[in-house]
Amino acid sequence: MSHNSEIASALAYLEQNQVVSRTWSGDHTVWKPDPTEIADRLGWLTVTDFMRQQASDLASFAAEVRDVGFKHFVLMGMGGSNLGPEVLRQTFGSASGYPELIVLDSTVPGWVQSVTDAIEPAQTILLVSSKSGSTTDFFF
Repeated sequence: MSHNSEIASALAYLEQNQVVSRTWSGDHTVWKPDPTEIADRLGWLTVTDFMRQQASDLASFAAEVRDVGFKHFVLMGMGGSNLGPEVLRQTFGSASGYPELIVLDSTVPGWVQSVTDAIEPAQTILLVSSKSGSTTDFFF
């Protein structure tokens, strides 16, 4: 089954409605008329510029973490908060001499316990990741 006509139609819509340029200009009406749900979700458009400005500070922090001797970095969150870090962990793994990233995406007691058993708390950085900012799922 060919989807060529559907693809052509979608591409024509995108072009006619200038979706790409409107997206890059931060036009929330590409998705919804009300900016409330959209305005704070367009950071991905400028994140590379922002992070490029932070590169030196991030490199210094990474060196400090390595030099202090941290062994693990546990990212605790649920669902979408962990998708990006998990992809990066699976793609790049751990650099020699730097902490291992452990992504804990569960409140199942056995899973939490297995992570707790695998780390040395004094040599571990814990980070709670919450898309909403109000998630309180984890208690070590």
